[in-house]
Amino acid sequence: MAAPIAGTQITDTTPGVRESLADIIGKVDPVDAPLYSNSAKTRAKSPLHEFQQWTIADAPPVVIDYKLEGEEPDRNVSTPTELFNNPCSILFRDYIVSGTLAAVDVAGRPSEMAWQRITRALELRSQVETALLANNIKVPTNLPRENAGLPNYADGVGDGSALNTIVTAENTTGALETAMQDLNQRGAVGRTLLMLPANKKVFSASVQAAAAKNIEAAITDRMPPVWSGAVSVYLTDLGPVQIVIDRYMDETLDASFVMDDRHVRVAEVRGRVFNDMALDKSGDAEQRLVVWEGTLEVASPGAVATLGLFV
Repeated sequence: MAAPIAGTQITDTTPGVRESLADIIGKVDPVDAPLYSNSAKTRAKSPLHEFQQWTIADAPPVVIDYKLEGEEPDRNVSTPTELFNNPCSILFRDYIVSGTLAAVDVAGRPSEMAWQRITRALELRSQVETALLANNIKVPTNLPRENAGLPNYADGVGDGSALNTIVTAENTTGALETAMQDLNQRGAVGRTLLMLPANKKVFSASVQAAAAKNIEAAITDRMPPVWSGAVSVYLTDLGPVQIVIDRYMDETLDASFVMDDRHVRVAEVRGRVFNDMALDKSGDAEQRLVVWEGTLEVASPGAVATLGLFV
């Protein structure tokens, strides 16, 4: 076995050799939150956020009611609005850093406190995205409060008070065309398709099998996605739909959702939107937490449809 020349000084036995520590930290965990990041935001002014929905009385097919000359009107009562609600959930992540660690230099970040603040907020955003997408019955009382998720307001029948059970989850082009038709008949326009990564593979295979040419790839070049995180755009008979992969969707449902994202909003309590709050000091340590309070608002009936069958 080869050996250094006698008397050669090497790093193993030399004091003072500086460590080679990169001044950058890699993030390997997924932190994107497409539904939360791309949804319009509105203000929640109460722990129980309420919103109204209205459906036109003369929806297709419309019966034409011809009138006689001089006929007395029926004095029909106008269609009232429907009141819906969804409780505001409270989510937070806390952290505690010693006074010494907060004061010393650390690699890859300006300070340990700043690093903890950023990483806890990213972890909290993952919780928020999961809560918005969960198939969850709303809990309006402080047990704690829980918001209902997107599946609980799907297909124009959900109000967040019951779980939706999918009989058949179909992630195919045919199922998308059917869901787009259902949305259109309810007066909505399907614009965004949320899918699990595995279901995107199934959908892409369906595209290849259903058409001689890959329409999905062809239209992507001409019509870039609007949502941040959208991976492609697919042209249906009723218009283009941007396909968004969301790894926080409920895997137990194995379903995808197409929605008119103009009517899906996130309602947040002012001052509670990833707000960093100081807690009581404990000895020689800093205690803080990052808090979020809010809920999901589906502001129009029938704005969400599933690629599958609900009961």
